[in-house]
Amino acid sequence: MAIGLSGCGFKPLYGQAAVTSNGQPSTVQQEMSKIYVANIGEHFGQVMRAALQQSMGGDKPAVTDAYTLYATGGVTYETLDIHQDNTSGRMRMMGWADWKLYTVGANPRFLAEGNATTLDGFNPTLDQVFAETLNSETAANRVAQNLAAAINQQVAVYFRSHLAPGPRTTMKPGTYINVEGTPGNPNANEQDLGIDGFPAAATGRSNGNGFNQSDIFTGNHLPAGGPSSAPGYGVGPQPGPVEEGIEP
Repeated sequence: MAIGLSGCGFKPLYGQAAVTSNGQPSTVQQEMSKIYVANIGEHFGQVMRAALQQSMGGDKPAVTDAYTLYATGGVTYETLDIHQDNTSGRMRMMGWADWKLYTVGANPRFLAEGNATTLDGFNPTLDQVFAETLNSETAANRVAQNLAAAINQQVAVYFRSHLAPGPRTTMKPGTYINVEGTPGNPNANEQDLGIDGFPAAATGRSNGNGFNQSDIFTGNHLPAGGPSSAPGYGVGPQPGPVEEGIEP
């Protein structure tokens, strides 16, 4: 079967040789194991980060001193099957994630970026608070792990192809001004849009519950990257990454 597939032009993603950022020969898995996954806020982000570390590290101790992966993500909830008593029979979850890959150093260099989405859900259990909380947390963990798997595959494709990244995009839902928000509180006046563009606070929809890590995706004052033991970490002032040879 392998001989037949190779004859058709099929090439295993992780079995093909790759090239490092310095132009040295390597493999996709070797380069993936050198990625340090930066901290991601909140419990959802920590689950996604743990899944990324596990999938990228492989079965050998990782030396994460060459690249830094910055990621952010969240979940939008939508209620389905609305009953006459205004209860719901199904909660649908749409997970989104954005990521960027940089080299480690005093002036991190931008390499690639991407985004991912996934769908999941659970059935609410009325008058069973513990069971419903458990179902919600389990579904959220699945969403985080599925997003991590999608990011892992996209990063692997980058190391295999080294294609230039496309236009900068994000899967994070936008925001709108909530006129019923508390006056004088700017945070309370902004709420997330649903993935379909409708206000997240509309009937049958909760807020987007997204995480704001704007510095990561605007390139403002990123650290040197990597763990504290990595070469170049914390060396002098950090002006932000260099994207495509252009100083920030």
